[in-house]
Amino acid sequence: RRSILAVPTTGLSIALGSKLARASDGNEKYYKDYTRKELTYFDGTNGKPIFIALKGIIYDVSSKAKFYGPGAMYGLFAGRDASRGLGKMSMDQQDVDDPRMDDFTEKDAESLQKWVQRFESKYPVVGKLKK
Repeated sequence: RRSILAVPTTGLSIALGSKLARASDGNEKYYKDYTRKELTYFDGTNGKPIFIALKGIIYDVSSKAKFYGPGAMYGLFAGRDASRGLGKMSMDQQDVDDPRMDDFTEKDAESLQKWVQRFESKYPVVGKLKK
């Protein structure tokens, strides 16, 4: 299993109590609910924005393309629900492709929650993942 070793640590704070900030950098037009299939469009290729979902919330991580863009360290999560991969601290394709969280250990759940907190503090929300 390939492990995630580094975590980006810069960005703008968007946590507003219990409310999450919406995109305000020109990507407001993308704010909506997406299916997993629709989300795959936002993978950063050909100048497209980079969106990543965690626990049903979709974040615009385009400002950190050097981490999440095509060919970047976390690029495999671009346009995907990264909940399982980040929760399990795994970059294995099988964990990236599998949206399940029902087999998470307490450690996995805590890890994912820490990632959610990071994303909430750094990246604007552009929508929700449809079930």
